[in-house]
Amino acid sequence: MRNLVKKHALQNTCSPAFTCRATSPTANPAIPLNNQEDNLQILEHLPVFIYLLTKDYTLSYVNHAFRKEFGIPDQFTRCYSILRKSNEPCNPCPAMDVFSDNKERVWQWQDTLRGNMYQVHDIPYGNIEETARVLGVGINLTRIAHTEKKREQYFSANDFLRICCYCNKIHNKSGEWQRVEAYFSEEQNIRFSHSICPQCMHTHYPDIM
Repeated sequence: MRNLVKKHALQNTCSPAFTCRATSPTANPAIPLNNQEDNLQILEHLPVFIYLLTKDYTLSYVNHAFRKEFGIPDQFTRCYSILRKSNEPCNPCPAMDVFSDNKERVWQWQDTLRGNMYQVHDIPYGNIEETARVLGVGINLTRIAHTEKKREQYFSANDFLRICCYCNKIHNKSGEWQRVEAYFSEEQNIRFSHSICPQCMHTHYPDIM
Protein backbone atom coordinates (compact mmCIF):
# COMPACT_ATOMS: atom_id res chain seq x y z
CA MET A 1 0.00 0.00 0.00
CA ARG A 2 2.97 2.29 0.57
CA ASN A 3 3.57 2.38 -3.18
CA LEU A 4 -0.02 3.43 -3.86
CA VAL A 5 0.06 6.54 -1.70
CA LYS A 6 1.70 9.88 -2.41
CA LYS A 7 0.66 12.15 0.42
CA HIS A 8 -0.36 15.79 0.05
CA ALA A 9 -1.32 17.63 3.24
CA LEU A 10 -5.04 18.33 3.69
CA GLN A 11 -6.33 18.87 7.22
CA ASN A 12 -9.92 19.13 8.40
CA THR A 13 -11.98 18.64 11.55
CA CYS A 14 -15.16 16.63 11.17
CA SER A 15 -16.48 16.76 14.73
CA PRO A 16 -15.16 16.84 18.32
CA ALA A 17 -15.08 13.03 18.30
CA PHE A 18 -13.67 12.65 14.82
CA THR A 19 -10.56 14.51 13.79
CA CYS A 20 -9.12 13.44 10.48
CA ARG A 21 -6.14 14.35 8.36
CA ALA A 22 -6.82 13.25 4.82
CA THR A 23 -4.31 12.82 2.05
CA SER A 24 -5.21 13.15 -1.59
CA PRO A 25 -2.86 10.87 -3.53
CA THR A 26 -2.61 10.59 -7.27
CA ALA A 27 -5.11 8.38 -9.03
CA ASN A 28 -4.56 4.64 -8.82
CA PRO A 29 -6.32 1.69 -10.46
CA ALA A 30 -9.40 0.49 -8.60
CA ILE A 31 -9.27 -2.93 -6.98
CA PRO A 32 -11.07 -5.38 -9.29
CA LEU A 33 -14.20 -7.21 -8.19
CA ASN A 34 -12.99 -10.57 -9.51
CA ASN A 35 -12.94 -13.45 -7.02
CA GLN A 36 -14.79 -11.46 -4.38
CA GLU A 37 -15.43 -14.47 -2.15
CA ASP A 38 -11.74 -15.34 -2.01
CA ASN A 39 -10.82 -11.73 -1.33
CA LEU A 40 -13.30 -11.42 1.53
CA GLN A 41 -12.09 -14.65 3.12
CA ILE A 42 -8.60 -13.21 3.22
CA LEU A 43 -9.85 -9.92 4.67
CA GLU A 44 -11.78 -11.78 7.36
CA HIS A 45 -8.57 -13.08 8.92
CA LEU A 46 -6.51 -9.89 8.85
CA PRO A 47 -5.65 -8.20 12.20
CA VAL A 48 -6.63 -4.75 10.82
CA PHE A 49 -10.28 -3.74 10.55
CA ILE A 50 -11.82 -3.80 7.06
CA TYR A 51 -15.10 -2.47 5.70
CA LEU A 52 -16.85 -1.98 2.38
CA LEU A 53 -18.82 1.25 2.24
CA THR A 54 -21.55 2.23 -0.21
CA LYS A 55 -22.50 5.72 -1.37
CA ASP A 56 -25.38 5.88 1.11
CA TYR A 57 -22.95 5.25 4.03
CA THR A 58 -24.13 1.69 4.64
CA LEU A 59 -21.61 -1.05 5.37
CA SER A 60 -21.94 -3.91 2.89
CA TYR A 61 -19.15 -5.88 4.58
CA VAL A 62 -17.07 -5.72 7.74
CA ASN A 63 -14.43 -8.22 8.82
CA HIS A 64 -13.90 -9.91 12.19
CA ALA A 65 -11.51 -7.22 13.44
CA PHE A 66 -14.09 -4.51 12.69
CA ARG A 67 -16.86 -6.40 14.50
CA LYS A 68 -14.59 -6.93 17.49
CA GLU A 69 -13.58 -3.27 17.59
CA PHE A 70 -16.91 -1.53 16.92
CA GLY A 71 -19.75 -4.05 17.05
CA ILE A 72 -21.90 -5.89 14.51
CA PRO A 73 -23.78 -3.74 11.96
CA ASP A 74 -26.86 -4.82 10.01
CA GLN A 75 -27.74 -4.04 6.40
CA PHE A 76 -29.17 -0.64 7.35
CA THR A 77 -26.34 0.50 9.64
CA ARG A 78 -24.63 3.71 8.61
CA CYS A 79 -20.89 3.97 9.19
CA TYR A 80 -21.18 7.13 11.29
CA SER A 81 -23.76 5.55 13.60
CA ILE A 82 -21.58 2.57 14.55
CA LEU A 83 -18.20 4.32 14.47
CA ARG A 84 -19.09 7.63 16.11
CA LYS A 85 -22.56 6.96 17.57
CA SER A 86 -23.78 9.91 15.53
CA ASN A 87 -26.93 10.59 13.50
CA GLU A 88 -25.09 12.65 10.91
CA PRO A 89 -22.22 11.80 8.53
CA CYS A 90 -18.84 13.46 8.84
CA ASN A 91 -18.39 16.72 6.98
CA PRO A 92 -16.16 16.42 5.07
CA CYS A 93 -16.04 12.64 4.71
CA PRO A 94 -12.81 11.15 3.27
CA ALA A 95 -14.68 8.06 2.00
CA MET A 96 -17.17 10.17 0.04
CA ASP A 97 -14.24 12.06 -1.49
CA VAL A 98 -13.04 8.72 -2.86
CA PHE A 99 -16.38 8.26 -4.63
CA SER A 100 -16.07 11.73 -6.15
CA ASP A 101 -12.64 11.36 -7.77
CA ASN A 102 -11.73 7.65 -7.50
CA LYS A 103 -8.53 8.43 -5.57
CA GLU A 104 -7.30 6.80 -2.39
CA ARG A 105 -7.44 8.73 0.89
CA VAL A 106 -5.23 8.14 3.93
CA TRP A 107 -6.30 9.86 7.13
CA GLN A 108 -6.10 9.68 10.91
CA TRP A 109 -9.04 9.43 13.26
CA GLN A 110 -8.86 10.32 16.94
CA ASP A 111 -11.68 8.23 18.42
CA THR A 112 -12.62 9.93 21.68
CA LEU A 113 -15.31 7.33 22.41
CA ARG A 114 -12.82 4.49 22.70
CA GLY A 115 -9.68 6.49 23.35
CA ASN A 116 -7.86 5.20 20.27
CA MET A 117 -6.04 6.73 17.34
CA TYR A 118 -6.57 5.02 13.98
CA GLN A 119 -4.97 5.36 10.59
CA VAL A 120 -7.49 4.64 7.83
CA HIS A 121 -6.92 3.94 4.14
CA ASP A 122 -10.02 4.43 1.95
CA ILE A 123 -9.49 2.83 -1.46
CA PRO A 124 -11.69 2.67 -4.61
CA TYR A 125 -13.21 -0.80 -4.88
CA GLY A 126 -14.81 -1.91 -8.13
CA ASN A 127 -15.83 0.51 -10.87
CA ILE A 128 -17.06 4.07 -10.67
CA GLU A 129 -20.65 3.17 -11.60
CA GLU A 130 -23.54 2.18 -9.32
CA THR A 131 -21.70 -0.86 -7.93
CA ALA A 132 -18.78 1.26 -6.72
CA ARG A 133 -17.79 0.90 -3.10
CA VAL A 134 -14.96 2.08 -0.90
CA LEU A 135 -12.67 -0.45 0.75
CA GLY A 136 -11.57 0.85 4.15
CA VAL A 137 -8.53 -0.50 5.98
CA GLY A 138 -8.02 0.71 9.55
CA ILE A 139 -5.00 0.32 11.81
CA ASN A 140 -5.22 0.87 15.57
CA LEU A 141 -2.16 3.05 16.20
CA THR A 142 -2.86 3.23 19.94
CA ARG A 143 -2.75 -0.56 20.25
CA ILE A 144 0.53 -0.71 18.34
CA ALA A 145 2.05 1.94 20.61
CA HIS A 146 0.80 0.11 23.71
CA THR A 147 2.27 -3.18 22.48
CA GLU A 148 5.62 -1.52 21.79
CA LYS A 149 5.60 0.04 25.26
CA LYS A 150 4.93 -3.33 26.90
CA ARG A 151 7.72 -4.83 24.81
CA GLU A 152 10.12 -2.14 25.98
CA GLN A 153 9.07 -2.72 29.60
CA TYR A 154 9.62 -6.47 29.21
CA PHE A 155 13.13 -6.05 27.88
CA SER A 156 13.93 -3.51 30.58
CA ALA A 157 12.56 -5.65 33.42
CA ASN A 158 14.41 -8.76 32.25
CA ASP A 159 17.77 -7.08 31.69
CA PHE A 160 17.89 -7.78 27.99
CA LEU A 161 20.50 -5.89 26.01
CA ARG A 162 19.08 -5.32 22.54
CA ILE A 163 21.54 -5.20 19.63
CA CYS A 164 20.68 -4.49 16.00
CA CYS A 165 21.14 -7.60 13.87
CA TYR A 166 22.38 -5.47 10.95
CA CYS A 167 24.57 -2.63 12.22
CA ASN A 168 25.27 -4.04 15.74
CA LYS A 169 24.24 -0.82 17.46
CA ILE A 170 22.98 -1.26 21.03
CA HIS A 171 19.66 0.05 22.38
CA ASN A 172 20.55 1.98 25.53
CA LYS A 173 18.46 2.96 28.58
CA SER A 174 17.57 6.31 27.03
CA GLY A 175 15.97 4.60 24.04
CA GLU A 176 18.76 5.56 21.66
CA TRP A 177 20.81 3.28 19.42
CA GLN A 178 24.56 3.55 20.03
CA ARG A 179 27.66 2.05 18.50
CA VAL A 180 29.03 -0.82 20.57
CA GLU A 181 32.17 1.12 21.49
CA ALA A 182 30.20 4.17 22.65
CA TYR A 183 27.77 2.10 24.71
CA PHE A 184 30.39 0.17 26.69
CA SER A 185 32.55 3.28 27.11
CA GLU A 186 29.64 5.08 28.79
CA GLU A 187 28.05 2.20 30.70
CA GLN A 188 31.09 0.15 31.75
CA ASN A 189 33.91 2.69 31.42
CA ILE A 190 35.62 0.33 29.00
CA ARG A 191 38.19 1.77 26.58
CA PHE A 192 38.52 0.27 23.11
CA SER A 193 41.57 -0.16 20.92
CA HIS A 194 41.14 -1.46 17.38
CA SER A 195 43.08 -4.46 16.16
CA ILE A 196 42.70 -7.32 13.66
CA CYS A 197 41.98 -10.89 14.64
CA PRO A 198 43.95 -13.73 12.94
CA GLN A 199 41.00 -14.86 10.83
CA CYS A 200 40.36 -11.34 9.43
CA MET A 201 44.07 -10.88 8.90
CA HIS A 202 44.14 -14.06 6.81
CA THR A 203 41.04 -12.93 4.84
CA HIS A 204 42.06 -9.35 4.13
CA TYR A 205 45.87 -9.57 4.19
CA PRO A 206 46.79 -13.08 2.96
CA ASP A 207 50.15 -11.93 1.62
CA ILE A 208 51.24 -10.74 5.04
CA MET A 209 50.20 -14.01 6.66
